[in-house]
Amino acid sequence: MADGQYSKDELDAAWANFQEVGKRGSKQAEGGDWGPFVERWGDLFTEDVTYVDHAFGVMHGREEVKAWMSMLMKIEPFDTQMVFEIEWVVFDYERGWVNYKLWNRMRDPGDGSVHQAALFTNLRYGGNNQWCFEEDIYNTAEMSTMVSEWNAAREAASKTGSE
Repeated sequence: MADGQYSKDELDAAWANFQEVGKRGSKQAEGGDWGPFVERWGDLFTEDVTYVDHAFGVMHGREEVKAWMSMLMKIEPFDTQMVFEIEWVVFDYERGWVNYKLWNRMRDPGDGSVHQAALFTNLRYGGNNQWCFEEDIYNTAEMSTMVSEWNAAREAASKTGSE
């Protein structure tokens, strides 16, 4: 993409659509069926997208991204227990970039505690309401610790609730 190739309105509309698909899909997948979401979400990317995840590596192409996301969303607790909350977003309209901070937040484990880990994303627009690049940047050790602490809290809350 050449700098300035897309208008502010087009980038804003694509970002709004990206968020809407994510919110709608996450809501529909609360029961663990991520299949329809993965298809809709995957279609937000160009066929030749490059997707970088610091724990899972680099994926090339929309179908590889969909296959990875399908696999990831079958793993407990990501399958039903994680929600995603965007804290802030910055637009570079001249270059077609959107950068944002998102919280990977676990559902309440039963004791009211909050368990979350930050993720920063670089997203580049590729035209036609699709993104040609995404890089998710996060501390994998922090994410692992957060999930372990959430599991411990959930286990403790379930024991307290059954007594």
